[in-house]
Amino acid sequence: MGAREHLGASSLARLPIQDFEDWTDANDLLHLNTIGAYYTWSNGRLGGVNTPKRLDRDICLWIGSLFSTKLLDSLLPKLKFLKNNLKIRNKEMFGNVHNLVSDVEDELNMVQEKIQSDGYSDNLRTVEKDCMNKLE
Repeated sequence: MGAREHLGASSLARLPIQDFEDWTDANDLLHLNTIGAYYTWSNGRLGGVNTPKRLDRDICLWIGSLFSTKLLDSLLPKLKFLKNNLKIRNKEMFGNVHNLVSDVEDELNMVQEKIQSDGYSDNLRTVEKDCMNKLE
């Protein structure tokens, strides 16, 4: 996490940040761009003591270097079979969860866009927190 990934009064310890960047570089890992709100965590406080941070990262390694083609060829049909069975079971047990989750995600995205454009307010933070709780 660099200084650009943190809002608040305290400064970040540079050594652990540099160690993490060195580790990802040494292992040929790629940092992927994410979508949604830039700051992905907050201390949950309201007003001037709110401290948003960007904590999560998407990192990937080219999968071809990890698995042989033979292993992937044997695993792929089993995963497809499992996926289809899980989709059926999910719909039977929970209904159309996709639509329910999608509606809450849309509301959350709208609130986070408003936070990014207008800044944090107690009301927006409360709505954002409610949406996140619904998604848990």
